[in-house]
Amino acid sequence: MRFSFNSFLAGAAVFVFTSPAAAAGMPDCTYTGKISGKTATIVVKGGEPVSYRWGSYNAKNVYRQGDIISVDKATLANLSVGATQSGNPAFQGDWRYKGSNTNVTFICR
Repeated sequence: MRFSFNSFLAGAAVFVFTSPAAAAGMPDCTYTGKISGKTATIVVKGGEPVSYRWGSYNAKNVYRQGDIISVDKATLANLSVGATQSGNPAFQGDWRYKGSNTNVTFICR
């Protein structure tokens, strides 16, 4: 299995992610990211996503399968797990919902 390292600059923070995500564990934490201008929150417990909140919306069905996190009818695909330059756990992927496809980064808070 080959691993690739991706890094990108967002504001003043540098993120480093490894692929594929299936090989990397997700540290337990509450992660936040921005989707369509609102804060989205994914809680990870036992290495797996267990809840999702976006604005006042609470998802009913949240789970991970390989490099995809499913949130009701949306997905976070091409999942990469890593950390910020300061060492905070983070993950990123392509948020797909109703035809949209936006890259989103979630950082442990």
